[in-house]
Amino acid sequence: MKIIIDTNLWISYLISEKLSGLKDLCLDENISVFYCDELIEEFVRISNKPKIRKLNIDDEKISFVLNLIRIACIKATFRSTDGYVVRDPKDAYLLALADAANVNFLLTGDTDLLVLEKHNITRIVSYSDFMKLHYK
Repeated sequence: MKIIIDTNLWISYLISEKLSGLKDLCLDENISVFYCDELIEEFVRISNKPKIRKLNIDDEKISFVLNLIRIACIKATFRSTDGYVVRDPKDAYLLALADAANVNFLLTGDTDLLVLEKHNITRIVSYSDFMKLHYK
């Protein structure tokens, strides 16, 4: 199974232990988790915002998450986000990545993406719905 974990879930993982299962997903031999440079850039940008840093987030925690993504996940690239229509244009890269990597699921907490429910072969679901479906 191939999946993408949206940046908002990685930020939630950084902030709290509520999504500790993300690490397990990355290490699961039956799942391939994909990322791209844009996801890394968005994670770094958001994790360094003052409102996130106020939550006792330090460079060590940020580095841990970045290393987890870079080591346990698969880097993919895409040509362009042209032609991808989403409510928030900043999310277009996730759909382009989903197409490039032919992923089965995009896990997100973003309502702008969740309303789509599906993009080509990719089902767009919340983390909790994915876990209910695949880790009963």
